[in-house]
Amino acid sequence: MDWNAIEAIGVIATLGFLSYQMMLQSRSVRHDSRLRQFELYQNLLNQHTELLKMADRDPVLNEIWEPMDPERRRELDRAQAENDWGAWYAMTPEEQRCYRYTRYAVELFEQAYKVNKYKLMDAEIWDKWISWMEVWPRSRYFKYMFEDNARKFIPSFVDNYWALVALSEERDREAVKARGSVVDALHSPAAAEEDGAAV
Repeated sequence: MDWNAIEAIGVIATLGFLSYQMMLQSRSVRHDSRLRQFELYQNLLNQHTELLKMADRDPVLNEIWEPMDPERRRELDRAQAENDWGAWYAMTPEEQRCYRYTRYAVELFEQAYKVNKYKLMDAEIWDKWISWMEVWPRSRYFKYMFEDNARKFIPSFVDNYWALVALSEERDREAVKARGSVVDALHSPAAAEEDGAAV
């Protein structure tokens, strides 16, 4: 009996088994990674949904999207210029509630930013978060909240916020063009003929 041949077969079989085990382990790691990504995304999405529900339960919060009375804006701007957190101390309880709501939203965006930074969010989902982030600077109390709390957020998040807003605006312009070409195609004479033929 050729012991060298048997030994070689044993080594090959062992290597094959180890290779198979590594492949299974790699699959398991990929699966766990995808599961973790989904859990993180689901958690963020649940928090965003809760943010929307808060406004539904408390109509005052929806006022952040209405233009502020110019005189009230001047009063808050003066108070903000005079002291740290000046606008906060000049706000009514309802305004302070809206301010806190704005802070909650931006805290949530910071979490999404961190998850994306660790590459645990795919590009399409991150684009959605960027588009949500773009809207908030237009809200009534964002300016005061961001000035007061910038040092409390992750520095890279603060540094990149406006770049992300600009990126979202650029992508929105591109999306509008793309949608326009789709709508144009739907209204073209060929599309109308196809609709007529389908009837």
